[in-house]
Amino acid sequence: MCYLYGMIGRIKNFISDHPKSSLFIGVAFLIIVILGVTDFLLMSPETYDVYDILVESHGLFFDLVVFGVILSIYEEWRSRKEQLQRCYDEMNHLKYSKVKNAGQKAIVIAIKMQNLKASDIDLTAFKIDGYHIHDMKRMNNWRFGHLRRFSITISHITNTNFSGIVLNKVTFISCNFENCSFALSKFENVTFLSCTFKNVNFDNVLLGKSIDFFERIKNIQGDSKDLEEL
Repeated sequence: MCYLYGMIGRIKNFISDHPKSSLFIGVAFLIIVILGVTDFLLMSPETYDVYDILVESHGLFFDLVVFGVILSIYEEWRSRKEQLQRCYDEMNHLKYSKVKNAGQKAIVIAIKMQNLKASDIDLTAFKIDGYHIHDMKRMNNWRFGHLRRFSITISHITNTNFSGIVLNKVTFISCNFENCSFALSKFENVTFLSCTFKNVNFDNVLLGKSIDFFERIKNIQGDSKDLEEL
């Protein structure tokens, strides 16, 4: 019963978010029913003229489906583009505002942008203090500003830049880093736990107050030679 209610809710959300596509899907479903009934009742050798009409009807139905698919793809693309533009506008507004916890709010917007498949997410203007990202399947093409009391758990982090910033009380747990850079950053109480590295740059990292940094690196795997040289 709960599954049924959930399905009904998802259908309602889809209709409200994609009214044009929903209209074509509804019309296509109605035509399927009509064609099915007419095929069953009227298809016979004695009804040749009706048969010709049914052939044309099936062709019309196919054209409708193709047009509906094209329209749905366009509508999805346009909707995603509009949502991304709103996210960029909100991010730019936060950069020049004095809103409290602007960094945390910027992270929320950044996660939306990632779900919308943004090509680049720039957070370099923000000092993010106090945020935890958990079970984010992919973090791609992010650029961070200074981080404090920040953590990421269970995430695949690719093409992301932590270079030239201060990382204070930052924890990474079960993260897979690939094509990332921490070059020229300053580590203060940074922890890597059960992380993997592939082509990650730790060149000229300053350990700062992290005198126990090597104890904070546990279960490390990968080919990060710079990290090993530290």
